[in-house]
Amino acid sequence: MELCRIFFFAVVVSTYGKMTHASSGLTSSISHGASESGVLTPTSVNGSYLYRTSRATSQNLASTTSLVLKNTHSTHNSIQLSSSQIVASVGSHTVKGSFSNGTNTRVPHLNSTYSSTNFTHVQSKPALTNSEDESNTRSVFTHFMVGNVPSWDISAWEADIKLAMEAHIDAFALNVAFGDEGNQNSVANAFSAAELQGFKWFFSFDYAGGISAWPLGTVVDYIRQYSSTSAYFQYLGCFFMPDWSSLGAKAALELGQADGLFSWAAWPYGPFDMDADVDASYLQFLNETGTPLPYMMPVSPWSFKNLPGYDKNWIWRGDDLWFDRWEEVWYIRPDLVEIITWNDFGESHYIGPLHSEAYEAFDADTGNPPYNYAIDMPHDGWRLFLPNIIDTYKYGTASVAQEGLVTWYRLYPANAPCSSGNTSANTHTQF
Repeated sequence: MELCRIFFFAVVVSTYGKMTHASSGLTSSISHGASESGVLTPTSVNGSYLYRTSRATSQNLASTTSLVLKNTHSTHNSIQLSSSQIVASVGSHTVKGSFSNGTNTRVPHLNSTYSSTNFTHVQSKPALTNSEDESNTRSVFTHFMVGNVPSWDISAWEADIKLAMEAHIDAFALNVAFGDEGNQNSVANAFSAAELQGFKWFFSFDYAGGISAWPLGTVVDYIRQYSSTSAYFQYLGCFFMPDWSSLGAKAALELGQADGLFSWAAWPYGPFDMDADVDASYLQFLNETGTPLPYMMPVSPWSFKNLPGYDKNWIWRGDDLWFDRWEEVWYIRPDLVEIITWNDFGESHYIGPLHSEAYEAFDADTGNPPYNYAIDMPHDGWRLFLPNIIDTYKYGTASVAQEGLVTWYRLYPANAPCSSGNTSANTHTQF
């Protein structure tokens, strides 16, 4: 039996080519704070809608229906981002840092061609209508740490599946590490739940976590068992499976094995705003293969981990990253998007609900952190606008039935001194 597959390399690089693979089998992390959401009743002020938050911060919104709102407690920004603007272009709002090398160059609209100092002639995809076939292949996934939930039964899997479907997420990337107890039972329950709910999964075999790298035969066995089920995500009629590589985009493609590339570079370097230079390099090399190959673009809200047991203790700047990165997705319109992550609590970039039984990364014999920094730090608010955000990415437009507001915040001032902890601003390989 010959397996038809779409084989992706998940290449681990950063804006400066120095990022290490930050998602081992059970690793996870702290939140700078929590994200909150709510539906607000706007007050009309001179034709605009004025929302106020408890931190004496206001957002003066355009009178057109607002799609996504960003709020920080240190500024009073006037945001002119509306669904009608996004259909045609980013308009008067800006894509911060896209193809900018950290200089906050403003990209004027969705269909423009922009040349940067490193990568030239990167053409964004034109806006699509709902009826165009190409939109059917655009999908959004989120990374799911299977090793965090060995005790889940089918109903527990179904509960999170329903939340993901409400957010318009198409599939979970099941991160499985070799040797984790309960892998077989967890995967079986996951696929049973997905079949019941009409949801999709695909495997992301973790070669950095677990007791060793995955044996070839075991990987083949998993694929043969599950790739033909209705719950296994397929791309262009073939089963979909990302792989891991320590190579850059060019070197990975030169191996001649990958059908596409997935970057893990979802966070900015140091104090800079997130830009799309790494994405541009991937697109450049993928488009030089004769027939352009698909690109899976990473999105993440932030990242913090203090897990001595995994030799991880660093933070990447988050702040307005969640909002800015989706603007870059709208501009680039990649073939696929993966959100990092749904439930990696030890690395703090989870957008799924908290589960007290899923905190294994904080145990003394695993991550061994100074404390459990995920407790009482819900990130559910980040999912509030995902249906609109994802539909805009896929189709160029989204239906807005109700307005709302999402806020997130730091627990401590950004310039607060810290005399202990030794958390660095980048990974140890970036110094």
